[in-house]
Amino acid sequence: MGERERKGCVELDRLLGRDYSKTIDGPRLFEAMNFDRARTFGPGQHGSRSLDKFLRTLGVARTH
Repeated sequence: MGERERKGCVELDRLLGRDYSKTIDGPRLFEAMNFDRARTFGPGQHGSRSLDKFLRTLGVARTH
């Protein structure tokens, strides 16, 4: 959930050096994501299952 239960917004504020904007920064972060890397990240190399389900729902198949 991130600091103060704000779903990572506090951490994003720090990284950006300003307040995070869901409507401006959210789409930019999404466009910049490397989905192949996100799908194989972390312990067990299986990435985020919710991201994988979201991408499958959109019709984005795994590339590996």
